[in-house]
Amino acid sequence: MNVSAFLLALPLAVWSLAALFAVIDGPDLAGAIRSICLRIAAILAYVAIFGSAGHSPLLWAFAVVGALHVSTSLVGRWLIARGTLITKSDP
Repeated sequence: MNVSAFLLALPLAVWSLAALFAVIDGPDLAGAIRSICLRIAAILAYVAIFGSAGHSPLLWAFAVVGALHVSTSLVGRWLIARGTLITKSDP
């Protein structure tokens, strides 16, 4: 796998997944759809530049970003369940 292609695909994967989460979290659906279309165009440009050699690094970048997101989410939920991330204030 080409390391430079992976390093270029990593921010692209973060940027693209952020647009997908904006669809879930944001009230502006039209803006989120436009940003997803822009990300898809960037992914297509990446694939056009690197050709078939860019497929594997792109998939690995999405896998790494997805795994990091899921693991941090699970750790955050675990810390909240333990009460570590909740600050208690006296009224």
